[in-house]
Amino acid sequence: LFLNTPAHIVQGGVPGWDDEGLAFAESLGAVEMGRMRRVGVREGAYFDEVDFVITRDMWEEEHASRR
Repeated sequence: LFLNTPAHIVQGGVPGWDDEGLAFAESLGAVEMGRMRRVGVREGAYFDEVDFVITRDMWEEEHASRR
């Protein structure tokens, strides 16, 4: 989004059970900003959603360090 839009912030959520999704969000430089409790049921148990945020400044700093 930061390459193709004027967005200043991107937010997203990942189910707490999705280890690959959580690792992906962290690999982008996203920071956990909170959790929503008991947002759904998977295999008979409630799960939380982990919410992430990344700002354009954070992304640009992370992107520059990968060059």
